[in-house]
Amino acid sequence: MRHNEKAGNIFSCLSALLFVIVSAFVFNVLIADFVSPDTAIAANRNFSAIKTGKATKKSTNKTSKTKKKIHQKTAYLTFDDGPSVNTDKVLDILDRYKIKATFFVVGRTDKASIRRYKEIVKRGHNIGLHSLTHNYKLVYASLDSFKKDVYAIRDIVKKYTGVDSKIYRFPGGSSNGVAKINMHKVIKWIRSAGYQYFDWNLGGTDAAYPPPSANAIYNAIAMYAGSNTDKIVLLHDSQDKVNTLKALPRIIELLKREGYRFAKITKNTKPVHHRVNPKYKLK
Repeated sequence: MRHNEKAGNIFSCLSALLFVIVSAFVFNVLIADFVSPDTAIAANRNFSAIKTGKATKKSTNKTSKTKKKIHQKTAYLTFDDGPSVNTDKVLDILDRYKIKATFFVVGRTDKASIRRYKEIVKRGHNIGLHSLTHNYKLVYASLDSFKKDVYAIRDIVKKYTGVDSKIYRFPGGSSNGVAKINMHKVIKWIRSAGYQYFDWNLGGTDAAYPPPSANAIYNAIAMYAGSNTDKIVLLHDSQDKVNTLKALPRIIELLKREGYRFAKITKNTKPVHHRVNPKYKLK
């Protein structure tokens, strides 16, 4: 009898415990049903933000540190063989676009040319040396004649502008094949005399004869303007280069569209040097 009573007590306890467990389960289910979906979504968003915010910040910082600097391409407009009446017009075009350029000049001492030397400098452009006469036979007759030519154009520019220019462009470029003297010797001397020489890596072919059309000059520039390198642009402002004047605004606008900024050449500008003509042996 006592055994049956004890068993009944145990059964009653187990039943009570089971009731508590079931009641708790039902209570939690009912409570969960009263939580709105929006509240649950908001909770999940906040949790995600807390959980990933730190990692996101690190990721952002990492991205900013590894972000590469975008190279700003530079176009150096250069004009050879002036000054002439066309120099005035080139200066006006450059003023209109508010850009600076470099003029590699030859030696002229008439009043108009003297005024133009001064005007180039007055308007904020750089003036470089391009020889006294641009006569290949005279300039390159010997190393001594070359030295005399350089000093002669240097003195003219310095006398009328006050600028002791240290930038030079060889008549015909450093790759010319017309010099009677070894161009390696000429280059060695020009450097030893404290000058930096500049060739070009983009040309408008406007030195050709007969003079090319404005469209041809523009197209010659456009053909190679799209690369991601700085450009030293060869153009001319001598008296017969009327078509260069016509093409110049379009060339400037093209280079702007291609992402170039404009600057003038200084002695510290990274130069472009052509390969010396193989007829001249390096000794």
